[in-house]
Amino acid sequence: MAMSEEGQRRADEILRLRNQGMPFATIGDRYGITRQRAHQIWQHALAAIPAEAVHEARAQQSERLDGLLVTAHEVLAREHIHVSQGKVVLHDGVPVRDDGPTLAAIGMIVRIEERRARLLGLDAPTKSEVRTIGQIESEIAGLEAQLAANDRADQSA
Repeated sequence: MAMSEEGQRRADEILRLRNQGMPFATIGDRYGITRQRAHQIWQHALAAIPAEAVHEARAQQSERLDGLLVTAHEVLAREHIHVSQGKVVLHDGVPVRDDGPTLAAIGMIVRIEERRARLLGLDAPTKSEVRTIGQIESEIAGLEAQLAANDRADQSA
């Protein structure tokens, strides 16, 4: 089913707003639709993006991350001197190093690399184990029986 020109504009705008981080509830309020409907429109807009465009967007995002990474490494490589009230802080006549910018640069490098891993799908999927109440109760009953057996063995020894 083909989307109307107005519907396509709305879908494009919802995609843009969501990419800027706007919550679905706010998007829905803006367009007089529910949060769920805004999410549906966003999903359809994402699915309609051609694979080549997705590849190009990933490449552009990766280039931006490269630039940020270079800048973060430049900050990391610099010597940072502690300044207080506009004056260099000295200890025995030697400027005191300020590790704050170095640590901030390290944190930024980690965040950039985490973002790159997500963008490129490098992170291993997270495994989850789902247990039902029945399974948990069964394990508890088994452990209780084991404790009781241990108590009986201790009493007879």
